[in-house]
Amino acid sequence: MIRLLALIFFLLALGNYCFANGLGDFANTTPEGNQIADPGGEILLLLKSTNKELQGLKKWYFYKGNIMIELHDSSYAVCNEKEQVILRFETVDKFNSFRQKNGLRPNIWTRWYSGNWITTDFLFQWMPFLILMFIPMLIIWRLATGRLEFNPIVKRIFGVALLALLLLLILDYYPQSF
Repeated sequence: MIRLLALIFFLLALGNYCFANGLGDFANTTPEGNQIADPGGEILLLLKSTNKELQGLKKWYFYKGNIMIELHDSSYAVCNEKEQVILRFETVDKFNSFRQKNGLRPNIWTRWYSGNWITTDFLFQWMPFLILMFIPMLIIWRLATGRLEFNPIVKRIFGVALLALLLLLILDYYPQSF
């Protein structure tokens, strides 16, 4: 019985990976309402009101209404989201001096991103699979072993998991550096 359930679980999990076309693509709204997207090629920044576009984002972080960007061509950019202005810098020294001069270096924590910064997207895509497969298997296992009550340690683990999920949701909602 356990082997059959494991086989079914494996086949369903393999099926999800085989048909996961487009899961790497994303389009997220920045803290000031612009958009960073990966439509299947290069990651790009789209400014909403001016329709400006910056392609080739390698990594970036959000700070004080700005986006600090490192591009794939070894250049750098700063996007002022409120004024819809993109400044490009050819060297890291010019980029760093601009950030220093304008107070755009986070003091506590710099959250660099290189892809989809909303980590719970992946979790919620797989949530139906987890609910449909894991919970029934857990109940069947508990019934088969004759232990229907849950251990206090298991309850604590579930509590910690729920707190971790809440922390992930908060960090996704506020992607800025501090």
